[in-house]
Amino acid sequence: MGAEATADLTLAEPMPVTLGDILTVFPFGNVVSTLELTFADVMAALENGVSLGEEGAGRFPQVSGIRFTWDGSKPAGSRIVRVEVEGVDGTFSEIDPAAVYTVATNDFMRRGGDGYEVLATNAIDPYDFGKPLDEVLEEYIAANSPVAPTVEGRIIRVDAAP
Repeated sequence: MGAEATADLTLAEPMPVTLGDILTVFPFGNVVSTLELTFADVMAALENGVSLGEEGAGRFPQVSGIRFTWDGSKPAGSRIVRVEVEGVDGTFSEIDPAAVYTVATNDFMRRGGDGYEVLATNAIDPYDFGKPLDEVLEEYIAANSPVAPTVEGRIIRVDAAP
């Protein structure tokens, strides 16, 4: 396995984030959707996300609560190498093939957008009426400012990126 790539996200100076900035990032009026997925469906969703590599437009997964390793040199459908789930104590353990996992995403993807058909067809107890994403982000920034993004190693690519 290759080394994890890291990036420096240090900003030169703090910058204010306006409601206009938030609406530029989230222009479509999507809402938070929640659902449950089996192990197999989590894996299928992650495989879809890396099926086009990092060039996969909106389909490349951004995750929280899990970390995964993928190999872009393998054929699409067999690129996920390892998946770990974060426990309540902050430690990670291998994903459990017998478990059902709670997932939060946006309603576009939950309904199959960007190739995530598994979220539309296999969702257990889907709920598509959460808060709008722009409101969620605005509330997060208000409650956690200043926001200081860091690279957390949740997504690890083990082959040499093209």
